[in-house]
Amino acid sequence: MSGKKMLEHFPLQLQSFNINLSSLPNGIYMISS
Repeated sequence: MSGKKMLEHFPLQLQSFNINLSSLPNGIYMISS
């Protein structure tokens, strides 16, 4: 996987990660603390 392709894919992973956090409120406290 090229570096450029990883950078293009990263925002999608981050977006799904944020969706997971919003569905698991405790996850937000665990990561922010």
